[in-house]
Amino acid sequence: MSDTFTEARFDLSSFMKAEWITAGQSAANLFYENNAANKTTLYGKLTVRFGDRDRAALGKGLFRSTGVMFLQMFVKEDTGTQQVDLLGEALVAAIENQGSVNGVRMRAASYRQIGLDPEDQAYFQAQIRANFEFDVIR
Repeated sequence: MSDTFTEARFDLSSFMKAEWITAGQSAANLFYENNAANKTTLYGKLTVRFGDRDRAALGKGLFRSTGVMFLQMFVKEDTGTQQVDLLGEALVAAIENQGSVNGVRMRAASYRQIGLDPEDQAYFQAQIRANFEFDVIR
């Protein structure tokens, strides 16, 4: 069961990597946090950010941590959006069907087309966002 930030990040990242591969993508084209991306025709960048932690029950030591997971997907400009749309649909379905990973509960996922990447006009960006929470007993 995930009960630290490091464990929650690892569990979410491992789940998304497995689903990325299941969806027919190369693990070499999925990057994490602030790692430099080796830009290919289609690549992804996974980011996990933690939010608030609140007491989840009166009395001794149950705390709930929240956060958001982003998967930015980039496809080369002028190659169309079908490939990234299909990948987005598959990954949103995987998140919603899984529900939780090792105690980290994922909420409904959303998919958005962002448009041309402002940092690199050669890539179109789409994004998956899923809020999550996990409990810690102290």
